[in-house]
Amino acid sequence: MLCRWTGFFVASPRLLASIHPFWTDVDIDEWSARFDWEQDDFNGLLDISQNPFETYCRAEGDCVDYATVVVSWAIAHHRAGLGIGICGYNTRAVPVPRHVIAYDDERTYSSGVIRDGTPSEYLEGSRYDWIMTRRV
Repeated sequence: MLCRWTGFFVASPRLLASIHPFWTDVDIDEWSARFDWEQDDFNGLLDISQNPFETYCRAEGDCVDYATVVVSWAIAHHRAGLGIGICGYNTRAVPVPRHVIAYDDERTYSSGVIRDGTPSEYLEGSRYDWIMTRRV
């Protein structure tokens, strides 16, 4: 269970992704339209992510749950430029991370919303102050 902690996903996204042929048959656009996002408590610090299959079947979860499904799907579909982005706010003391997205060379995937563009373009259209990206 501890291996599903949000911090580990940020450190190594492939750790929580599912490498399984199942994902080749998934229509990520259709599924994302059904996905019901719910904010987790404690800013993800105490969050334990669902298994990507659980998230897919339930079609609900937080931003990290959604991102694990997208990363699993994207690996199966050999999406170029796959990565995750951690978005947040600036405060007086320290930057505060609040949201996780997935992205590839064509689109960003944010809790059920898919947009054409880059993580930088996502940031410009969001309420966040910064984004830190890392490749998968």
